[in-house]
Amino acid sequence: LCGQVLLDPEQLRLKHKSDGGREEGKEMDTKVTENLLQVFLHLEVLKLLPRVSSAERRRISEALLVLLRRVCLMAYPGLVGACLRETVLPCYAGDCGDVLVWLYEELMLPMPDCLQAPESPGGAPPSTLPPSPSGTVTSDT
Repeated sequence: LCGQVLLDPEQLRLKHKSDGGREEGKEMDTKVTENLLQVFLHLEVLKLLPRVSSAERRRISEALLVLLRRVCLMAYPGLVGACLRETVLPCYAGDCGDVLVWLYEELMLPMPDCLQAPESPGGAPPSTLPPSPSGTVTSDT
């Protein structure tokens, strides 16, 4: 089930490539929607399985970053900020605050007030998340 529903960024890229390989093969809006859906599915895993290993948490965090960067490249950059602010924060700040802080930092988005407080929800400090992947951006659109 995980390999068919919860896809890592590479699996999703290969799926899009096999669906035509070019923008003509699959509407860009559909690709953006599928990437955002995967963001929510990955966040749900973190929310529902709070005791996931640190290695798995790091892998999921890195996957979220790649997926969100792809959305920035496929759509307009403001879409990611709006999606995070309007949908992700209200649903996941309490359970995944540390991951969201890290994502905001990596995406260089202004940190929302609810994530700035020292008693920020989410438990672990951002330092427990993966280091920046040395500035590489995977476009794979």
